[in-house]
Amino acid sequence: MSLSKGLEAEHTMDKIPMTAGGFQALTEELRHRQQVERQRIIQIKQQAESQKVALQTVGRFVIKKQVGEDQAIFGTVTNGDVAEAILAATQQEIDRRDIVVPDIHILGFYKAQIKLHPEVSAEVEIHVASL
Repeated sequence: MSLSKGLEAEHTMDKIPMTAGGFQALTEELRHRQQVERQRIIQIKQQAESQKVALQTVGRFVIKKQVGEDQAIFGTVTNGDVAEAILAATQQEIDRRDIVVPDIHILGFYKAQIKLHPEVSAEVEIHVASL
């Protein structure tokens, strides 16, 4: 049975008598939970850092679009297109909502920003080429 954190804390408090020893045990339990949460946050940030290194190692992602006159592409390059190119090249799934792409209407090289974590962002190069 899984309890929410609030209910779990209440449930734990019900089990521990509120004597000096019980208060100390509760304090120790809270410290342990805080330590576990800090470790989890550090691990998530480290995963984002390693994902950033992997994206920068690839260097450039190619997105192919249909081209009209003067190297103008039909439509535009979207953050979903970038997410698909990253998935195809690295097998890493990036949420398209975390990708910021400039307005792209012609063939060429562009930079896109990817927010991997509140404290970790990556910049990747996009090459828009013709089909």
